[in-house]
Amino acid sequence: MARSSKNIVPQSRAGAGIQQGELKGGLQQAELHIDKTAPRILDRDINADEWVKGDQWVGVRSSNVAAIMYKPEDEDLFVTFNNGSIYQYVGVPIEIAHNMFNASSLGKYVRQILVKRGFAYRKIKQGQT
Repeated sequence: MARSSKNIVPQSRAGAGIQQGELKGGLQQAELHIDKTAPRILDRDINADEWVKGDQWVGVRSSNVAAIMYKPEDEDLFVTFNNGSIYQYVGVPIEIAHNMFNASSLGKYVRQILVKRGFAYRKIKQGQT
């Protein structure tokens, strides 16, 4: 059964029902309906090598993370959590972003790699509690 949660993602080629809205910084706010039976990366037409080229939100199936985006020119990794919070991690090398795309647990990857290794971050949007 599909689950609805507010996330930050671009229009997805995965066919998820998305309604667009604008946030500061040009990020798109959308309603994404996630099918929990789908593969973890909802856009099956993209792989890690294409994704790390940048500026493409990818919706994911995860208990903690809703979508991810990488901007290689700034080495910024954006993570939208299922509660709607959006974090920007700064100075993330392309190898770390590439590995995140392929991680078996995105929430664990955020905690063990991004947080514990001390990547600078800022909260862009407060989620619902």
